[in-house]
Amino acid sequence: GVADNGLSVTSTTLLDGADPTSLPTGLPHPMITKQIVEGADTIEDAIAIVERAHKAGRWSILLSDASADRAHYLEYDEDEIIAREELDSQLATTNHSLNGEAPEGKTPDHSAFRERRACMLFDEAQPLTVPRAKAILRDRHDVGRQRDVLHPTMNTVRRVDNVMSLI
Repeated sequence: GVADNGLSVTSTTLLDGADPTSLPTGLPHPMITKQIVEGADTIEDAIAIVERAHKAGRWSILLSDASADRAHYLEYDEDEIIAREELDSQLATTNHSLNGEAPEGKTPDHSAFRERRACMLFDEAQPLTVPRAKAILRDRHDVGRQRDVLHPTMNTVRRVDNVMSLI
């Protein structure tokens, strides 16, 4: 989500958690995103909303503030914040935690393949220009198949199920 004040929220579900043993009791992630977009003026406000919420699921959140040129990355597993980092450079993440798998969890191969490819494409020595960012998001090299593919797959940076990639 993007607020009219320039604060944006992007997220992915983290698939490396343990299988749930009961129905969730916390807020679904889209409701937390809605609260951030509607109620936060700063990254700190957004972090406070995430920390206060009784959360359901295992998610990553990238908060960015265009006017302040700042970004912050969070991960949570239910009510526990499992990663929190102020970003000062590029970061590539996919559908698994930067802090490792949850107990009894497993990183899906497709998520590991996409992260590996994204990290290969992000070269800190090269500036991240708009054309380069577009090329990275459209990349169709399938690390699992070890070749470029005609159509996006679960293994490619350009996913078959992406809702949106915004530059």
